[in-house]
Amino acid sequence: MSPEQKAVFQTLKQEFVAKLDSGEFMTVSNALSATVRMQQVTCGYLPLEDGTYQLFPNTRLEALEAWAEQMEDEKVVIWCRFLDDAKIIMKHFGKKCVDLSGNVDSAERIVSKNRFIDDPEVKYAVGTPDASGTGTDGLQQVCNRAIYYSNSYNSILRQQSEDRTSRLNGEATFFYTDLVCKGGVDKKILKNLQGKKDLAKLTLDDVRKMFEDDDE
Repeated sequence: MSPEQKAVFQTLKQEFVAKLDSGEFMTVSNALSATVRMQQVTCGYLPLEDGTYQLFPNTRLEALEAWAEQMEDEKVVIWCRFLDDAKIIMKHFGKKCVDLSGNVDSAERIVSKNRFIDDPEVKYAVGTPDASGTGTDGLQQVCNRAIYYSNSYNSILRQQSEDRTSRLNGEATFFYTDLVCKGGVDKKILKNLQGKKDLAKLTLDDVRKMFEDDDE
């Protein structure tokens, strides 16, 4: 994170921990929802109450670009938690990219999927797991790589999105890459995903322990 990002992130984190300690968060769902703003800061922006955004240097996008350049001519599915992330990536890659996110309707997602499969000029498909994690079949015909630009805590959505680029017979090799912001919430999210922990079974103490860990 840039110094400006770190300052805003730490302020949000301190407010979050204070609310945990005060008992203001009554449910795990409410607590984890409050981490969204911290994650958005590490994605290069913070939505403000007036509908505008506070913008930061987006090193996450720079990391995505560097990683994508190494893939040369391979097609890649890029998964995002936030619709704003999908918009940023679509703008960045332009004609090389199609939209499978919740920013477009289901009919347009079908058109985009077919372009990704059939058009050699289209290298990237940007999706959000809640919109395209299921029902978007055929991507594995041309793609065995997925990169997770940002994740949610929902392990079911993660598994469903992984299945979009895995071979049904299990004979092929497929790859998943996660972008992780040092000092952010990404490691905490991944730890939950890797353990396939059911959010309904987490307690507020579990959430508190996650944020007691030092990811610096």
